[in-house]
Amino acid sequence: MTTGQRARALTHRLLFRMSAATILPAAAVLVAIVAVNAWRKHGAMVDGAREQLALRAQSLANWVESRNAEGVETARVLAVAQSRLFGRREDASARVRALLEETPSITGMCTGYDPGADGNDAAAVPEGGVGPAGRLLVC
Repeated sequence: MTTGQRARALTHRLLFRMSAATILPAAAVLVAIVAVNAWRKHGAMVDGAREQLALRAQSLANWVESRNAEGVETARVLAVAQSRLFGRREDASARVRALLEETPSITGMCTGYDPGADGNDAAAVPEGGVGPAGRLLVC
């Protein structure tokens, strides 16, 4: 090898060593920084999503609770009204129907009497007790 070739080889070796000593560690540090930041961001996003989910669940639970409270209050009012209408089945049915029509959040209501409670069982059930669609009719 000539002196020029040796100098070039030495230059290449020095450049490789400098690259290995500076550029590769810097790149490794950069990759590590990006990875750590990505991991932290992921953790923060997961925590935020959990918090939003918990808030949404609590909001829905509060909504269900308010709807249940409304239904309980409606049932209480209806029970008081029905106690005053005991034995007057047509009036009681009309009150239930009116409350059902006035309260769109309620999809169905019924009232019932124990057998023979008011002595009007036979008069309250239509003949056969079944309507044209095959449904039990108690008015």
